[in-house]
Amino acid sequence: MIKKIISILFLLIINSFVFAQSEKRTYTASRCAINPKIDGVLDDAAWKQAAIATGMYQLRPDQGKKAQYETEVKIIYN
Repeated sequence: MIKKIISILFLLIINSFVFAQSEKRTYTASRCAINPKIDGVLDDAAWKQAAIATGMYQLRPDQGKKAQYETEVKIIYN
């Protein structure tokens, strides 16, 4: 029983260090008046007004390191 408690405490401490080192980031989704066309092409007016999120970090294989490939994300809703 003691070994289980010590193991759980150890895992909690390790997880707190891992998550404490990661930067908290936020993104504000843009509301659009025009329905976006969901076709993988971002050339209509709804997508042009959306903010772009960049500077992604990877989870695997090296959590917290800058992403190997540049990624851009746009989020809109209506």
